[in-house]
Amino acid sequence: MTRKLRRIALLVVVSTVIAVWLPLEVLAAGPKNVVYLIGDGMSATQRRAPEEVLGKKLVMNTFPAVGLYTTYCLDTMVTDSAAAGTALATGHKTNSGVISVDPTGKVAYETLAEAAKRLGKSVGLVTTTRITHATPATFGAHIIHRDMENDI
Repeated sequence: MTRKLRRIALLVVVSTVIAVWLPLEVLAAGPKNVVYLIGDGMSATQRRAPEEVLGKKLVMNTFPAVGLYTTYCLDTMVTDSAAAGTALATGHKTNSGVISVDPTGKVAYETLAEAAKRLGKSVGLVTTTRITHATPATFGAHIIHRDMENDI
């Protein structure tokens, strides 16, 4: 990987940590661009396993900064993409199947995308799946169940 790409990759990691942990007022004066990458279903184990098989470090595991957070849901032992995505997009935990609202569906949680728009930033969502799928939907929708894709 070229030095420039490493610097850009480092910026992505650092920007993600900033986006997740700093108050919105700080973000208003912060970086011009933030790219928030999500490896859906990826955890430290999924990042470590190929290193064991290949016998070498993944580039993403060589960055000098890393941010870790939990994405468990409130109502089951094993979370799903909707609840995990809600945790990533809003910083709030919710029930399995729920997209960016509280477990009752009455309180919509502000997403990072909405917060950025409120601060006058441009926002785009890019996905390798349909935009109404649970993880990308958590950044742009508020709905009680992930299967309500027509409403999303």
